[in-house]
Amino acid sequence: MKKFTTGEIRDLFNRVMIDEISFSRMVEVINERVEEPSKPKFKKGDKVMLKDGCNREWIYKYLNTMGEWIGKPITVKSSLGILGGYEFTDCPYYFAEDWLEPYVEELKKGDLAIFWDEEKELAIIRFYGRYSIEGHYDNREWRWKNAIKFESKEQYERLIKGEI
Repeated sequence: MKKFTTGEIRDLFNRVMIDEISFSRMVEVINERVEEPSKPKFKKGDKVMLKDGCNREWIYKYLNTMGEWIGKPITVKSSLGILGGYEFTDCPYYFAEDWLEPYVEELKKGDLAIFWDEEKELAIIRFYGRYSIEGHYDNREWRWKNAIKFESKEQYERLIKGEI
């Protein structure tokens, strides 16, 4: 949400008082500048991790133990709504959304995985084969640019919709 300074509010109110604009126009101006709260990126049960390098200086300056969570899987309990950030079932801290990224387990041969190139709408589910410098290979030796471990039908649908 856009925060208005005292000066901006005072300016709008003064314009109403001297009949430069109507009160309803002032409300319209405010509504035009207020952004809709964004939909949370992660939902309850998602596995996420604290990004490497996410404001490390702040972490180590104020709370040394937060750094222990970098790169480790944590499970989203709930979104903090307009406050931003999330709380977790297995971590005592709250982290801002931009500090987090989806946790991706290392894939190994035989894992069920989702594969795609540029277009997520064309993603498929197959058994994982191997990784090389050229990309990820499924069990049929087809090469793909991207692969993540398959967890659920919902995860697959979210990927197709571009939510992950």
